[in-house]
Amino acid sequence: MPPKVNQNITDDLIKALQDENVRAIFGGIFDERVKLLAESVNFLKQENDRKSAEINKLANDLSVAKSKICELEAYSRRDNLIISGLPVVSMAEAVSTPGTNDVSTGEHAAATEKAVLALCQHQLKLPITPSDISICHRLKKAPSSNGPPSVIIRFTNRKARDTVYAARRQLRHCSTPTYINEDLTKPTAELFSQTRKLVKTKRVHAAWTTGGNIYYKLSDQPNCKPKLVRSASDLP
Repeated sequence: MPPKVNQNITDDLIKALQDENVRAIFGGIFDERVKLLAESVNFLKQENDRKSAEINKLANDLSVAKSKICELEAYSRRDNLIISGLPVVSMAEAVSTPGTNDVSTGEHAAATEKAVLALCQHQLKLPITPSDISICHRLKKAPSSNGPPSVIIRFTNRKARDTVYAARRQLRHCSTPTYINEDLTKPTAELFSQTRKLVKTKRVHAAWTTGGNIYYKLSDQPNCKPKLVRSASDLP
């Protein structure tokens, strides 16, 4: 199209837009489109706010549910103890530990219970009897572990369990390294591991668990009170 024709069309368009009636028509069209766009934006904003509120509520409900599940799991482990380093006392027990097949579970459990009772009665000097133990067995041995598989014990009463746990410090004098620990949930065990690292770096004087809860002391001074650790933010 020749440049002169283009110029004529441009001039005519400019003149038309200068006309009040034409401007009113275009203005009405633009106003309507803008109004529809604003309504759409407002609707989408309300939907986004509603969805955000739903997501926040679901996230909060999930957090509460996880907390309750952790509490229930911790409570279910409250009557348990785990013994690490307890020697395997018989060949029958050795061949029936997890990862092997032969020998019945009953024979394995009986041999393990015998080892646990010997530890409690002879080394800890406690009157623990078979009636105090509901069940005990060896746990699956970690590939990186060189010692015997750990033993998990479920006691029939909380008093016997707490008595054994309270006497665990006497095992410091054992010829073979043996440790008694609480049966912690995975999150608590990981948090306790972090706390123990602070003890090794001497940022914390001592750390321990009681009733599935983690505590630490900054020093051995009498006026230094234990601090409860609920999360990593509670650590120094």
